[in-house]
Amino acid sequence: MIKPKVLILGKLPPPYMGPSLATEIILKSTLSKKYLLIHQTTKAYSNLKQLGKFNLFKLTKNISNYAGLATKLIYHRPDITLIPISQTTIGFIKDAIFIWISASFRTKTIIQLRGSNFLNWARSSDTLTQYFIKKTLSTCCGVIVLGNNLKYLFSDYFHNNQIFVVPNGKDCSTIQKEEQIEYLRLLYFGNFVEGKGFFEILKAINSPKYKSLNLAFTAVGNWLDNDYEELCKSYINENSLNIEILTEQSGLQKDTIFSKSDIFIFTPIEPEGHPWVIIEAMAAGLPIITTDQGAIIESVIDGENGIILKSIKDDLVSSIEHLYHNRKKALQMGSKGEKQYQKLFREQNMVNNLDYCFKLILNSTN
Repeated sequence: MIKPKVLILGKLPPPYMGPSLATEIILKSTLSKKYLLIHQTTKAYSNLKQLGKFNLFKLTKNISNYAGLATKLIYHRPDITLIPISQTTIGFIKDAIFIWISASFRTKTIIQLRGSNFLNWARSSDTLTQYFIKKTLSTCCGVIVLGNNLKYLFSDYFHNNQIFVVPNGKDCSTIQKEEQIEYLRLLYFGNFVEGKGFFEILKAINSPKYKSLNLAFTAVGNWLDNDYEELCKSYINENSLNIEILTEQSGLQKDTIFSKSDIFIFTPIEPEGHPWVIIEAMAAGLPIITTDQGAIIESVIDGENGIILKSIKDDLVSSIEHLYHNRKKALQMGSKGEKQYQKLFREQNMVNNLDYCFKLILNSTN
């Protein structure tokens, strides 16, 4: 039996970010038993601080990536091309070139959005950009989003049966949780950027109520902006906040950090997709304090396996205090989250959803 060919565009680690992690998992997954998976990189930067910035190296690398796509389309003649898209003007134009190249070879093209701000950006764009978006997406057979409540993002461009929901999924390796009854251990894990709300966390915990609790707080991630790093670190020092900051961790080190934590805090203030760290926290059996962004509420059920904040400023510390004084409830929340992870967010769940999407696209007449 000849396997259908699927050309996967995307970045690969390092660095370990959501999109690169997703590409790596897909390429190494059991999908390879049903499809011939071909990869074309879209990486055009040498470090994270180059994200969103123009330079000659990135221009040259992008041109090389476009040529690489054309070469693979000529040589492999894939049945499907899967292309991730951005939700900024410059980013979308860059990705649109991949889409138009794929369309020129009459390959069935699927796009995938790993965020949730696409419609806000598209509707706020000028008339010419909106026309370009619509014209580009009209060449595609469908779109993949990360949650059911994100399907509306593409209702202006695709029929409902062309919008596929594929939540993130991975097999997390965990370490036996280290019990600690003397104090409660908080964990933030994510890049230190404005949209993740880390500075809002710092302002919230700079309160007498928080400081009266016996807590340890560890924050792990990469600083992507020098000014933001200076802002946060200065605030920590000026207010004598008891918080340990570590650089990006992976593998066993990352698993160990999660095993030594009691509560996971991740409070983005800008649109998200379906954050991998939420899945990892669920797999580690941690109750999660978070915000309603993107598809987060399809994983974190308020009052069940975590707490959805209406306001970081007003509700974060009181939520921490609530779990601090109700350790049994915190453990129950973590247990429910772990069970939900096992049921819905393992790698095979993501693979099955992608397989379903690919089959429908292959059988479509578009």
